[in-house]
Amino acid sequence: SRLVGGDHFYLYDHASTDDTRSILAPYEAAGIVTWHRWHFPGYPQREAHAHCTHRYAHRTKWLGLMDVDEFVAPGKADAIGRVLRHFAAEQIVLRLSALMFGTSGHLDRPPGLVLANYLRR
Repeated sequence: SRLVGGDHFYLYDHASTDDTRSILAPYEAAGIVTWHRWHFPGYPQREAHAHCTHRYAHRTKWLGLMDVDEFVAPGKADAIGRVLRHFAAEQIVLRLSALMFGTSGHLDRPPGLVLANYLRR
């Protein structure tokens, strides 16, 4: 997310029904998002990852591949860039550990950011 230092997002939309394109339109216009409608037979996530890597990896120093319900939370640093500076420029793959948070005790989705509301594992 831009909150932790991301500056461009390549999004692959596989059959969403929540008006994603119009929601993202201002971000596309600002050059923050590149959106792809992604209807691919077989295993679409694998194919989207391959497409993104081949088409866009040369445009960036770091490329993160994740689902929209996955977040990078840098922990003690306030931005992912501060964490990535500790790794060599030749680093090929940096694997991050996953933590599952579930509902954090909420019965209904609270207003505000997911990263602010879902803190308990």
